[in-house]
Amino acid sequence: MPTSDPEVKNASGLTPTQTKALKERNPEDHERSIIQSIKESTYQVYAKEAVFHDPIGIAEGIESIRAQFNGLVKLFPRADIPRFRVLENPSSVPKSTILIDQDVAYFRDPNASSPTKVSEASDML
Repeated sequence: MPTSDPEVKNASGLTPTQTKALKERNPEDHERSIIQSIKESTYQVYAKEAVFHDPIGIAEGIESIRAQFNGLVKLFPRADIPRFRVLENPSSVPKSTILIDQDVAYFRDPNASSPTKVSEASDML
């Protein structure tokens, strides 16, 4: 169940506070296409059985993930990513995992100068 509790651990086993404290790093060459796909909102990087968990909800399976993002666009026709950081993995997270910390600014009015809502998100790929 999605929560705003700062002590609840995410899929990487870290709390939001621990995730925010991780150092930023440059992406490896083999990670660049995956990270670019995340920024472009393409669905090609998700496995059929992928689970997407954020403060808004949980989507299980690629079709559910697609429906969640497509529904979000109807509420907020514009979304910007003002902050996007690739993070160093702590020893508890495998090196094959990519940790991302980002803010997403959602706009109900696509011409507005300030967002309706800003959501902090931690992604584990």
